[in-house]
Parts: sequence; C-alpha cells; structure tokens
Amino acid sequence: MTASSQPTPSGEAPTGCGDGASYAFGDVDLAARRLQLLDQVFAEPSRALLGVAASGPIGLAVDLGCGPGWSTRRLSETLRPLRLAGLDSSQSFLRMARAAGPPGTAWFAHDVTSVPFPTGPADLLHARFVLCHLPEAETVLHRWLGQLKPGGYLLTQDDQVIVARHPALVSYEEMARSLVAARGADLWVGARLARLDAPKGFQKVVNKLYRHRVPVALAAQMFAMNFAVWRHDPHITTEYPGAVLEEMGVALNTLAGRDDSGDVVFAIRQIGYRRM
Repeated sequence: MTASSQPTPSGEAPTGCGDGASYAFGDVDLAARRLQLLDQVFAEPSRALLGVAASGPIGLAVDLGCGPGWSTRRLSETLRPLRLAGLDSSQSFLRMARAAGPPGTAWFAHDVTSVPFPTGPADLLHARFVLCHLPEAETVLHRWLGQLKPGGYLLTQDDQVIVARHPALVSYEEMARSLVAARGADLWVGARLARLDAPKGFQKVVNKLYRHRVPVALAAQMFAMNFAVWRHDPHITTEYPGAVLEEMGVALNTLAGRDDSGDVVFAIRQIGYRRM
C-alpha cells in the first residue's frame, strides 16, 4: 500500500489504496454482503475479543479497515464507546458504511498502514481480518501501537489456519492464499503474530487461538461469494485454467446449497496489546 493523501471525515479524500483493484477480495456490493455474513458468522469470537477492553469506559474507539461498517457496528454494540471512527481506503465501502453503519460514527478515507491516524491517539484500536491482507504485517502492527493513548488497547484477530475436509474447500483456500500472497500478504498470518513480543511500554494481554466451528454449507456460502468477486483477478486466471475455475464455482455453490455434515474449523489468532 502507498501512503494516503491528507484524509478527511466521511471518506471524501482520495487514498493511495482506494480503488477496487487494490482490494484482493473486492469492494463491490457482493463483497459487502459477504462481509455482513462474515460478521454474523464470527460474532462470537469478535465479542470475546472485544470483551478484553470491557472493564471500563472507552473514549475513542477506531475500527481499522472498517469496510462497509459491519465490524464497526459490532464494536459499537459491544463496547459502546463515547466516540467511534472507522478508517478504510475504499471509497465504495465508506459510502456503504455512512449509509448503514452506527449513527454518529466519523468515517475517514485513510490507508491504515499510514500513521498518524486522522483521529488522533485512540483508547481502542480494532482490526478484524485486516493484517492478513497487509504486507509486512508485523511492521504495521507496531505502527498501530504508537497510535494508542496510555492505557489504550489494540485488539486484532486473523486466521492462523482453516481446517476443512471437503476437497473443494481445501482448493478454495489454496487459491485465496495464493491471491493474497501475490500481493505480498499472508492470509494465515496469525501464527506469525503469535510469536511477536510486546515492545517496551506495552503489555501483551491476549494471545489466544480461538477455534471457531462453522457448518460446511455456511463456510461454502462465504467462500462462493468471495470467489465470485476475485475469480477473474489476473493472478488467478494466470495460475489456474478456466475449467478449474468453472468447476470451483459450481462446487462451492453446490456445497452452499446442501446440508452436509461436519464443520470447517477456523483457528483464529486473537491478539491484544495494552499501552502502559
């Protein structure tokens, strides 16, 4: 990602990473609907992580990579901060967030890898499945820590591994990881983040592997929505024959429409830091 230009509330300024092509998983309507479904599917682990900061009132909470605002709404409902802001580089997602996100939220078009943030220092920074899309995730995380007020929390969660038995789901994950890796990121970055030590002046208050089970049909539905967005990406069409992609689309939609037994296990690495 490149550094953004000067950000303004409500996503009016251009950013260095604001067009759909820069989103590996897209920022079109279908991508937004998938993120809404993702929010519902992962509500339980999200509430558990946010609960780490629930012991006292939160002044300013900032949702990093807020997308169309579903993770921001989850943050708002769980912690009820006095002030709330969402940062994202996608103008398309920010338009959706302003329409459907929590009332009173300040929305900023901003590349989350670039500091300082337009909000100023925060009492809580939250990033759900964001670092897995960013090159040099460890470096970005350390930048984020510098944007916390004393006593403030940084809470992140990203996949460490996804365990699926059905061949179509396994193949989908291989494709998705390949796409993200081609952009310099690691879809299963959780294992790397688990090994990070807290820098001086910070305490690592959470380092948990949360195993979340999702029914096969529901996982396939999310995957099918995602695949429909990025199946025409140049990296994917170069690496995989058209017949393979057609077969993948059919297989995911078929799985999504039937009641198979078993689950897909999302092993989510939840990380929390507190500034001393």
